[in-house]
Amino acid sequence: MKRKTKMNFAYGESKVEFEIEYRDRKSLRISIEPPGHVFIIAPINMREEDIQKVLDKKSGWISRKLKEIKESGVLKSGKDYVDGEVFMYMGRENKLSIEMDNSLKKPIAEFNGREFQIRTNTRESSKLKKAMEDWYRKRTLEIVTLRIGHYQKHFHQRPLDIRSKRQKSRWGSCSSAHRLNFNLKCSMAPLEVVDYIVVHEMCHMVHFNHSKEFWSLLEGILPGYKERRTWLKNNGIRMNL
Repeated sequence: MKRKTKMNFAYGESKVEFEIEYRDRKSLRISIEPPGHVFIIAPINMREEDIQKVLDKKSGWISRKLKEIKESGVLKSGKDYVDGEVFMYMGRENKLSIEMDNSLKKPIAEFNGREFQIRTNTRESSKLKKAMEDWYRKRTLEIVTLRIGHYQKHFHQRPLDIRSKRQKSRWGSCSSAHRLNFNLKCSMAPLEVVDYIVVHEMCHMVHFNHSKEFWSLLEGILPGYKERRTWLKNNGIRMNL
């Protein structure tokens, strides 16, 4: 069972709106996305005053992240879908080229190894975005499926299903039935960071929490996982569509 709510918190002279989603989990999770959206995933029965206490402890980190987003120039959560705009793929930035083709029924996104191209019969940004999302969704699914196969030797459990989809505030998830979901933007990250996301979710097939045992299992498979996690935290704001 899930439910959502919104709360406002003041930090100095600034007021930040938080979107809170309650889920069947044990710990609270905070994520921040451009242009300054703060998302919180909290245990179902967690009280608002307890959420406030955690946010007070994390206020410095939240303020720094919001400042980083503002100073980085990532002032909005979406792209304009125009010639020369930059999109990330496997950790590298690539320019976009738009080619008009009125014979097409819908826009088609492609990547030629150097740049992204969208062949399209329209300049409507929502349709161009859909084409890019479709490309990333397919490519991410291909990559994570291959990497799951690579790391399967470390696990007795196997995924029941693997999917790539649009997710607002998570890079991946694992259900109690071992269904693995991955954010379609995962393929924007370098392969070693994709591996961190993949192994993280596979470890949840063994430990459905973030216990000491969970992190120990993850570190045993990926000894350098902390550096990969740091890259994701520092660069996630650049991975947008």
